[in-house]
Amino acid sequence: RRSTLVLVPLLLLLFVLQCAWFIRTQSFTDDEPEHLVAGLEAWRFGEFQRWPGHPPLGRMLLALPLLNTNWSYHVEDRQVRLDTPAPEVWLYRSRSVGVLLGVALLLLLWATARNLLSETSALFVLALAALSPELIADFSLAGTDGVGCLFLFACVVQWLRYWRNPTWIQASIFGVLSGLLLLSKYNGPPLVAVMLLLI
Repeated sequence: RRSTLVLVPLLLLLFVLQCAWFIRTQSFTDDEPEHLVAGLEAWRFGEFQRWPGHPPLGRMLLALPLLNTNWSYHVEDRQVRLDTPAPEVWLYRSRSVGVLLGVALLLLLWATARNLLSETSALFVLALAALSPELIADFSLAGTDGVGCLFLFACVVQWLRYWRNPTWIQASIFGVLSGLLLLSKYNGPPLVAVMLLLI
């Protein structure tokens, strides 16, 4: 429908603009530098043991824009200090990955509501998500909560698809998404276990 072709991009743009404002106005949270350095060390050295607080996938995704840099940092009393360039430069680059993941979640929410309910309901759901302070905050930070949220919702949607159409292809997609969830957050295993029990 014509309204969908206009409103969906408009709502996504509204979400991105709010995230961009948040990124430019909010300083680092306590754990963001650690996530970035852990992701960089995972890519560069295959190092996962130094930073065991979170699974590696979210951190590695957030560090992608930093890979081709020679930026410096040091660790002092288990606290990461970003030396050069200025910390806000690290911040702007890495937080943009979170915004892209947020857009992916919004599109998945819209498509799921459209398939399960109606076109109008899907637009309403998308508008609520695009204006949600919690989603804007989570996907505007270089943290792992947004990544975990995206893959958790993707797993639940795929579980529903498998439930309705139990084929090997649907099961394989569910397996891949479950693996990504397990690599995203430590609260993933019990959630995947519940879905497997329901299957």
